[in-house]
Amino acid sequence: MSKTKANSKFMDTQEVADLLGVSAQTIKNWEASGILPSFKGGLRSKFYPRTTIYKFINKFENLAQIEDMLEERIKQTRK
Repeated sequence: MSKTKANSKFMDTQEVADLLGVSAQTIKNWEASGILPSFKGGLRSKFYPRTTIYKFINKFENLAQIEDMLEERIKQTRK
């Protein structure tokens, strides 16, 4: 990663996926479900505030907690 990119206030989908050890599709799914807020950066680009990602990491101890939250949201939308 270039020094400029590392100092950026925003991360792209692949950077977030690499940091969290998940696929880019997982990040897109989390964003679509409202778990991970993003900003549109162009026609198809999404960007994630670096501070938001670090808060996200601190909030969840492991991926199982995120999966549990997703399941709960799905249950709520089906009611």
